[in-house]
Amino acid sequence: ANLKLSVVAFIVAIAIGELGCFLWAYLTWRVPASSEDSLGLLLVSDSQIQGFRNEPPGIVGYITRLDADWYLWKVFRLMISVFSPDAVIHLGDIFDEGNIATDEEFVQYKARHDRIFSVPLRVPKIHVAGDNDIGGEGMDRITKRLVSRFSHHFGSVNDVIELKSYQIVKVNSLILQSRPLRQEEWSVYNKTSTFIEELPSRLNRNKSSILIGHILLYMIESKTAIKLIKSVQPKYAFSGHIHKSATIYHRRGSVTVTEYVLPTCSYRMGTNRMGAAIAV
Repeated sequence: ANLKLSVVAFIVAIAIGELGCFLWAYLTWRVPASSEDSLGLLLVSDSQIQGFRNEPPGIVGYITRLDADWYLWKVFRLMISVFSPDAVIHLGDIFDEGNIATDEEFVQYKARHDRIFSVPLRVPKIHVAGDNDIGGEGMDRITKRLVSRFSHHFGSVNDVIELKSYQIVKVNSLILQSRPLRQEEWSVYNKTSTFIEELPSRLNRNKSSILIGHILLYMIESKTAIKLIKSVQPKYAFSGHIHKSATIYHRRGSVTVTEYVLPTCSYRMGTNRMGAAIAV
């Protein structure tokens, strides 16, 4: 009798963990109403798809990677089934070991990403570079090679993407942090600095701007952050990096920006408050 009870309890626990909690989220998620004129964005951050080096070797590592991928796939499938976005935005730290991966490993990680975050071809996918993708945290250098590799697979780290009556301004905010630059980082910094300087002439002032980057605006060097905000004049900004949600209000002269910080979407990041966001 005790054995049967234990088996039933185990099955119930698995059912709740693998199906029940996702079904509850599916049924209770409040999705904003949209219209033909509105822009619907599905945003995720810090998926940190597990690599080969920091996971256990052999079959154990295979299982931990498979389980993390399976979780992310289920979460994203539910989001896509609830909401049909005009674009999907990933706010960086796509991979856990992207910046230390070999080119071959990076290609394998990219293939896993594409399977997890699969969307119809008509839906644009916009990717921000995170520190685990190109470096930039602690002693990790942001090199031209790492940025070039990321850009090859996910698009330029600095870009303007026009969607309906909006323009998404994507910036490599990692290189703008308040920290001394290494010699090999200056070329990356100069490209981002030039991108920011050219924004006022490049942006369409008849369209609303949305700013996206990996780190929070207050983590950017102060004068550079002011220059970025004044150049873009965004109404909203989105970021990730800290693995928890927050709403921050910035005022720079006549420009007021509401920054929404997304939590991690992965259970592997040491928090039980994972999530994603819909913006309409």
